[in-house]
Amino acid sequence: SPGCAVAELLNEGGKKRRLKPIRTLLSTIKELAQNLKPCFLMSPLSVSTFLTPDIKFDVVVFDEASQIFPQDAIGAIYRAKQLIVVGDSKQMPPSNFFNSVVDVEELENDDDVVDFESILDMCSTVLPQLRLKWHYRSRYERLIDFSNKNFYDAELVTFPSSKVDREGIGVDFKYVEGGVFDRNSRTNRAEAEYIVDLVFQNIRSYTDRSLGVVAFSIAQQDLIERLLAKKRLQDTSCEEFFRTDKEEPFFVKNLETVQGD
Repeated sequence: SPGCAVAELLNEGGKKRRLKPIRTLLSTIKELAQNLKPCFLMSPLSVSTFLTPDIKFDVVVFDEASQIFPQDAIGAIYRAKQLIVVGDSKQMPPSNFFNSVVDVEELENDDDVVDFESILDMCSTVLPQLRLKWHYRSRYERLIDFSNKNFYDAELVTFPSSKVDREGIGVDFKYVEGGVFDRNSRTNRAEAEYIVDLVFQNIRSYTDRSLGVVAFSIAQQDLIERLLAKKRLQDTSCEEFFRTDKEEPFFVKNLETVQGD
């Protein structure tokens, strides 16, 4: 009964130790939990971990669906009456880094979900599609121009900038002399050193701007971070910029982890 569920929740909230597992508690008070919190924000793995199969939803929405394996999404899909999948097929697929290699030919079922890279790819073959038209995230139009023309059939509505194209506005290309890829370390040291110098130049030239560095691999990201740490020990004049509690803190990320930022 509702009264028993409330008593159960209050009793559990008052405990200092020997707390029930979340899955067990939610299974006991499922109707009360969903009345208190009609919307659950969870990762696909969390859904399978913390929710028993009898906890149902009217709608399940997947955001950044290009990053979710189809097999990971099933646990959330079967709990809902309606499915909405949101994502960008032009982004990188989910990483297989932690998965063992499986020979698809060994699988007996020709329609196995592993034939699709993501739940977005799988659903795009069977569900009606809508495309968002307006692109509002690039404050300078040139930042989205290339993608608009080459990936989105020039269908995005973008907003022109009032500022004239110049150094520090829009897209700047910097050629690094002597930049060579080392196959052993899988890094380009000359480019990493140039990036570190560029970070300090930008901090001093644009004191009111936030800054992020995107490397094309984890190995290059690690090298940039190591060189940056060394540079910060030598030059402490910009330490205020590297504070982590800022609204938009400085970051160094690789291409996969920066998606969605």
